[in-house]
Amino acid sequence: MTSPANTDTAAPQLSAGPRPAPGPAADEGLSRRLRALACTAPLHDLDVRKANLAGEYTVYAMAEVALAAIDHVTLNMDFDTGADHDQIVARLLPRVAAQA
Repeated sequence: MTSPANTDTAAPQLSAGPRPAPGPAADEGLSRRLRALACTAPLHDLDVRKANLAGEYTVYAMAEVALAAIDHVTLNMDFDTGADHDQIVARLLPRVAAQA
């Protein structure tokens, strides 16, 4: 004969997620992430100021284009020579054209 399930135990709390490790490792990780986030300020600035640029740039999502450029450079980076400028521009053109 089986016994009924124990109903006296409390249900696990779903909102309590893992907490960051205390100490210098957590501070260093947070610091690195905040520095990385600060690097995106120029991307936001591009979108804010594109109306002031000469020409019609309002149709472009400047931050998206910049992030795509960063992705392409990162994926095509060579330790000795870096990413090829013309190749990166050629890969960005279809994305920019799709926005226009």
